[in-house]
Amino acid sequence: MYGMITQLIRHCFSCGNLAVVRFVDGRERYMCGVCEQVIYQNPSPAAAVMLVQAGRVLLVKRGVEPQKGRWGLPAGFQELDETPEQAARREMHEETGLMPGKLQLFDLAFNNHNPHKPVNVAIFMAQEAEGALQPGDDVAEVNFFPIHQLPTDLAFHYIHDCLRRLPFPSSIA
Repeated sequence: MYGMITQLIRHCFSCGNLAVVRFVDGRERYMCGVCEQVIYQNPSPAAAVMLVQAGRVLLVKRGVEPQKGRWGLPAGFQELDETPEQAARREMHEETGLMPGKLQLFDLAFNNHNPHKPVNVAIFMAQEAEGALQPGDDVAEVNFFPIHQLPTDLAFHYIHDCLRRLPFPSSIA
């Protein structure tokens, strides 16, 4: 296969007729067998927050799959009525009990850990937050870690990449 067909699409989103796989624009893609509209498969948008205070970063131990039991940034999927920044604020509050102050876009990452649901992640950096630190429903634990003593079981590659670039000595290789 030339394309990255990751989902089974059975019907056209426009006319409802059966979808077929055809070679279009240099790769295999789903398209409608009747109206010939290409049915593109796009990554889902998500947002994360790196809260860094006094040489420590806030991490959450994931309580759900994927990567259950591993440490990650407070993050989640963007909803239809949210900007990436709004999604980052909501997810951080839901997962940690904290509401971040000023957010600055730090990076954009592509996470294809799950080939059936690839994700584009907007990673924001914050240096202050308000609220009471407590794990949310889908988080097993929440904790601040010194940048030079991070857990070795980080969840996703983009977390390694972002933490490595923080302006502090880091143990991330």
